[in-house]
Amino acid sequence: MTGREKHLAAQKKGIFAVLRDVVKRLRRGQGGMAAVEFALILPMMLALYFGCVVLAQGLEVSRKTQALSRTLADLTSQTLPATGQSNPILADTDFVNFFGAWQAVLYPFVNAGSPNMTITEVIFDNVSSTNSKCCVAKVLWSVSSGPSPTLRQCGTLTQSSNGVNNPTSMPAGLYPPAVASGNATDYYIIVADVSYTYVPSFGFTPFAWNSAPNGGAGYRISQTTYMAPRISSTAQIKWTPGGTISASNYVTCTPNIP
Repeated sequence: MTGREKHLAAQKKGIFAVLRDVVKRLRRGQGGMAAVEFALILPMMLALYFGCVVLAQGLEVSRKTQALSRTLADLTSQTLPATGQSNPILADTDFVNFFGAWQAVLYPFVNAGSPNMTITEVIFDNVSSTNSKCCVAKVLWSVSSGPSPTLRQCGTLTQSSNGVNNPTSMPAGLYPPAVASGNATDYYIIVADVSYTYVPSFGFTPFAWNSAPNGGAGYRISQTTYMAPRISSTAQIKWTPGGTISASNYVTCTPNIP
């Protein structure tokens, strides 16, 4: 190889070395670009992930709250008459046991404290024995448990649209149909109201999931279940205070039954 050829080969080698250096720098530049892109989309990815987790937990809590409401109504409506009795009779200890089921039903979402629970018996009272119009809904008794439960108070409950549940009304679809004139039959129903405050596992500060106006310290989930007494929809489940339940956790009423 002549001197000139050696010189050209060295130049080519130098060019290739420069090209390799450029390629390396481009690779490092691409890596930096990917890191920047990842940093830009990371908050969105985290929001989607944690949002899905919070949503899934919220749906599960809602399902369990409904299950607790149904459990309370079911246990109460299953009450049967004792030997020699014509009507089912509840004792204070029965309510203590009913309300005690919440930890098993809501598990593992029990760290936020106990839910607010209310069990109420409502009578659909016929207007009179000579009037076929049915009925006027009235509270017979209402018993509650929890940090701040809402009792259903004595007096006539207003008729609300189906799907509307609140302590002062009854959905229209629960009212019995009109009866023949002269039929003074009254009907009864057990109502279980449950509300539970769901607190997300993490607040995710950018979206303020645990802050006002997004529920403050959590999100209140409310469910209501209606069930007729198992023995008969015309059989009253009786209860009188026995001294075990605090006076602030119940009301007893005397509707004007003709």
